[in-house]
Amino acid sequence: MEMVSATVDELKAKGYTGETLKGKKAVVGSVDTHSYGIRYVDSVLETFGCKVIDIGTDNSLQALLDTADEEGISNIGISTHNGQALALADHLQRMVSERGKSYNIFMGGVLNTILPGHTEASDVTHLVEERNILGANDMEKVVESILHS
Repeated sequence: MEMVSATVDELKAKGYTGETLKGKKAVVGSVDTHSYGIRYVDSVLETFGCKVIDIGTDNSLQALLDTADEEGISNIGISTHNGQALALADHLQRMVSERGKSYNIFMGGVLNTILPGHTEASDVTHLVEERNILGANDMEKVVESILHS
């Protein structure tokens, strides 16, 4: 909760208010068992007026997209810490293309993958973003992406 409070205070100091995301909606969920990230995102977004539908942990990408479609929501937040960020981004990109819809997708957590020829996981945020997915653990960037969606 301290991190949520610090983030909220920081964003309020920059002029964001409880009305900033009024009327906006987002679906958030984790594709692994980690729940802290989605709870953090939920709390911050809700503080600034966004209605958040949290579908919890251990979700498939299909469940996230299906929930967004069922609710008529284009903002989708995905938390991952499983070392598969790039594979998830590639799969998500194909699924979105097949649906023929437009989404504002943001992915956070630990965005890493073991790249070919490497023995250690590498930060792949820039590669995730090349796939039209905001790779951000910066809540101001997430708020701005939802605000302008």
